[in-house]
Amino acid sequence: MLISKNYFIALIVVNNAFVSANLEGFFPVEVDEMSTDFMNVGGGKCRNGIDGGRYYDQVIVTKEFVNRGLATQEEADNFGQVDKIKGCAKLCDLEGELKCRGFDWRKDRVKSSPLTDCYFYEEYPTYTATSTSRNNYEDWLCFSRDRTFSPTISSEPTKAPVTTEPTKSQEPTRNPTAAPTASPTTRFKPTPAPITSSPTVSSKPTPTPLEGFFPIEVDETSTDFMNVGGGKCRNLIDGGRYYDQVIVTKEFVNRGLATQAEVDNFGQVEKIRGCAKLCELEGNKCKGFDWRKDRVNFPLTDCYFYVVEPTYTATSTPRNNYEDWLCFAREKTQYQLLCDMLSYTREVCMNDTDECEAKANLGANGKESCDSWCGRSSLVCDKAWNDKNGCDKKREISCSKTGKSFSICRCKIG
Repeated sequence: MLISKNYFIALIVVNNAFVSANLEGFFPVEVDEMSTDFMNVGGGKCRNGIDGGRYYDQVIVTKEFVNRGLATQEEADNFGQVDKIKGCAKLCDLEGELKCRGFDWRKDRVKSSPLTDCYFYEEYPTYTATSTSRNNYEDWLCFSRDRTFSPTISSEPTKAPVTTEPTKSQEPTRNPTAAPTASPTTRFKPTPAPITSSPTVSSKPTPTPLEGFFPIEVDETSTDFMNVGGGKCRNLIDGGRYYDQVIVTKEFVNRGLATQAEVDNFGQVEKIRGCAKLCELEGNKCKGFDWRKDRVNFPLTDCYFYVVEPTYTATSTPRNNYEDWLCFAREKTQYQLLCDMLSYTREVCMNDTDECEAKANLGANGKESCDSWCGRSSLVCDKAWNDKNGCDKKREISCSKTGKSFSICRCKIG
């Protein structure tokens, strides 16, 4: 994970050119070095390797500032791009460093009707996504809290807000200290042909790319392939049950992906890439995999597939030790989860490519039903329940029942 040590970054307009100002404790996750926009931020929605990139709250900056008494309505009415980004950062800072670790700001909503423009994240954003199969995120700007520096932002958005829109100059102003994070698209695809070279052990851990997948736990002191920390894949939906298990070398030969002579020479790198390739061939069903590193030289099951996305790992239970298991999750950009289409979920209980079960506040938005709640994303309600505790269901209700603040809706594609 790339962590910038750029503590002070922002822009103000002076003589139609940009100079540095202060936005303490935050840095842009992607930097567009050809842009002269505020802080040279590259477009894209915040993403991370833990929960993919789910924001836990969303607000309208100007409305929130007025509600909290941080600005008058007249001041908020004059907020421009700089003021709104600083305002979003301030609100994230007020959430506390243990809760809000980054935010998105939507730049196309500066002058439009009062729509949500500030989104908060519990996990540190590490890269961005500009689009999915259904949505375009090029107008989203992603900022991460600096882990090594989390003060309260010292300056409020100015009472005399910046009214001049940024003007492009001949030479873009660059931020030399905030390097962009690596994009998932630069990772290698698992190949059936064996890779003859072994990972080079150096004094510093050097992660080896694996396109479309990322390790759930990273051991930054390790020089192993991908610096993966030990542990069996786990998640909060079914705990962590794999739906299939294979021997990578045997499966490659059976599928005609490699000859017996080739697989006889497979080592650690080839087997992990092979397991990733087999998961990829499963299609939307496989959301991640485990690989057992102590089985490199033995014809035993070493590759395990998961239908639910792994989100953390377990190194042991009272009966089993999983320190030799390595867990990888599939990038969400490789498939479309249904709940990702709903920007207004309170808590996701089950998320798959064809089914989304999530907590819903049906008492808001004009006292809607699960029918209308799902319908807002062009989905249909399959079942609905009263919420007992979290994702626990108290009793089933009709999809057409309205107004329950604590409800659970299950949506499907119509």
